[in-house]
Amino acid sequence: MNEITLNWQEINYYKNLSKKSNQPGIYIWGFYGEDDFIPYYVGKALSVWWRLGQHLYTLNGGGANIYQPKHFVNFKEHKKNDYLYCPDSPSNIIKFMDNSNKLLKSSLKFMVDNFHFTYALARKEHLEDLEKSVINSIGKENLINNRSGINKKFFHRNGGDKRVCDILSQY
Repeated sequence: MNEITLNWQEINYYKNLSKKSNQPGIYIWGFYGEDDFIPYYVGKALSVWWRLGQHLYTLNGGGANIYQPKHFVNFKEHKKNDYLYCPDSPSNIIKFMDNSNKLLKSSLKFMVDNFHFTYALARKEHLEDLEKSVINSIGKENLINNRSGINKKFFHRNGGDKRVCDILSQY
């Protein structure tokens, strides 16, 4: 099995998303809890910049589950049942668009305002296997991701930003 080092960039606030990340790579987005960054989703993209923008659009537009801020601390315990909103039916989407639920509005505001990300550039032919490797290293149970899988081609090692490496070593 080959080893690839993912050189993670420092964790950045969504407003600092720049076109310099308009390249293929693996990314992690999440939120800041009480103490530190909490990974929420791992993905792959031919353009990290574009894909992270899509995630923000989807989140803000009612296309993603909305959780109370307190649920991110022990996310795996709340992931399946404790969401405030899930876009699983037209009636739920209509309720989301109604915009009168104060707890839902404040939780969405928290999720958007605390949207942070890191990424590591990678060759596009390695993206699918590296994404699986990162999901498996964090643990699918700790993420909102619905997919994962076995990566038989690569072993990834975390490099780059020390803070990101420290956070990822906790899983």
